[in-house]
Amino acid sequence: MGASLTRRLFLLIVIGGAVAVFLYVLHIEKRGGTAEELTPHDRGSGEDILVEGVRHFDFDADGLRWAIQAKTARFFQAGNIIRFETITATVYPASGGMMVLEASEGYYDTATGNIGVEGNVRGRSDQGYVFNTDRLTYEAASRRIHSTDKVTLQKDRLTIKGMGLEGALDTRTIRVLSSVEATTGPH
Repeated sequence: MGASLTRRLFLLIVIGGAVAVFLYVLHIEKRGGTAEELTPHDRGSGEDILVEGVRHFDFDADGLRWAIQAKTARFFQAGNIIRFETITATVYPASGGMMVLEASEGYYDTATGNIGVEGNVRGRSDQGYVFNTDRLTYEAASRRIHSTDKVTLQKDRLTIKGMGLEGALDTRTIRVLSSVEATTGPH
């Protein structure tokens, strides 16, 4: 493991621990109790850590890979999952540019690096493409996005509707999979 990666992991662990302790103390003070009086039910839906107003970043040797902002984050250690509410995920492909995904909910799999979003999903690329769907998954290993739901893709005066979507972020391509309808004109 490179020194830079080791340093980043150490820093992430230290910052995460400090934030968790800080939030735990705030939670205790807000409830007016002591640590001994709190039960697992005080944590909500079984999460190990609950954080509000979240910004989460992932870096590799080339720099920033993605950033997530969310209203809340719930970390479930047993499943290696972080669940987000009101999420904006910005993905930065190695080839340059960016794609912004916004949704009502989302998750980040800490083991695989995959990100999933659902509920009023809206994607925007730096090239001006906008798409809407109900659910979308980003696979970190292949750096691809996909959806099996209805999708609408728009750019300028072109609107494409269909079922399913695949995209390769590194080659900056998006494909609507079936039942494709294309129209031109004002939106």
